[in-house]
Amino acid sequence: MENLDSVSQRVSTIILAGGQGKRLGRSKATLPFLGKPLLEWVIKRVELLSHEILVISDDQTLPIHHPKTRIIPDIFPACGPLGGLYTGISSSKTQLAFAFGCDMPFLNRTLLLHMVEIVPGFDAVVPRLKGKVQPLHALYSRECLPALKNDLEKNLLKLTLALSNLHVRYLEEEEVIDFDPQMISFFNINSPSDLKRAFLLGREGAILDHNELY
Repeated sequence: MENLDSVSQRVSTIILAGGQGKRLGRSKATLPFLGKPLLEWVIKRVELLSHEILVISDDQTLPIHHPKTRIIPDIFPACGPLGGLYTGISSSKTQLAFAFGCDMPFLNRTLLLHMVEIVPGFDAVVPRLKGKVQPLHALYSRECLPALKNDLEKNLLKLTLALSNLHVRYLEEEEVIDFDPQMISFFNINSPSDLKRAFLLGREGAILDHNELY
């Protein structure tokens, strides 16, 4: 498996932080979680394997204190995750970029390193769990940009539709569980009940990988 230093030289991370978290009553990015904003937990999980971290948001006041991190406003406003993904990839300085939501505090670095290892020859690596693709826990190359831009210009905004125009290496559940047996890295926080479960998971140690890479 590739090491962190090698990956961090050629992979960026995009974190989409434009959602308003309506069911939570506030922005997900600034939601307090185990002593710090939720966004900071995502940054913590990816900082060692990222050349840079691009937070896609129109809010330039987000509480981010990390030297690798930049806040980038959407190039295609009001176009949802597809617009944020295009903004992040086109703004990055590397050939490859992970993309995540800002509400995923349990990312597993060993799984992410595996995704980098298997991307050669493909436009993207996207997990597919029980038949459902996970485009916001995925790895993309700059080769995706023309297809993404074409969909945006046609107002075709579904990320799953965009994937159909790319050469994707799907990461099936059987492969994922070798690195993340409980698939906790895909847990995201959309509701008060999700937040309550996340607190329980965090206190049980899910915030750390089994093979911690510090």
